[in-house]
Order: sequence, then structure tokens, then C-alpha cells
Amino acid sequence: MSWQGHRQARVAVVVGEPGVRQILEELLEGRGLTVETFGGVEEAEGERLDRPPDLVLCDLRLPDG
Repeated sequence: MSWQGHRQARVAVVVGEPGVRQILEELLEGRGLTVETFGGVEEAEGERLDRPPDLVLCDLRLPDG
């Protein structure tokens, strides 16, 4: 899928497992998306973003979620 001609979509990945976070980041960036990763809900909520992401991928079993 190409994002040419469109603004770059932003994805927030909220996953506790570092290895899974890294894989998702690499896969999504490989598709031309801008990715921000967070290790938990508190970390993601505490981050001040200049604009909200277009998509949030979140692990439903986070200990702080």
C-alpha cells in the first residue's frame, strides 16, 4: 500500500513487550507510516503529542491498562 500523495499516517503502538513493540514498529514503518511506541498506558497518556495519532494499536492485557 502506498501513501504517496497523502499526508503520512501516524500510528501509536502501546504494547508492554519490547520485542513485539519493535516488530510492529518495523513493519508499520516499512509501510511508510510514522510510528510512536509506548510501553504502557501511563507512558502513552503522559506523552504530549503535537497531534493525535490516526490509529492506536493497544495490547488489551497491559498491567497498567
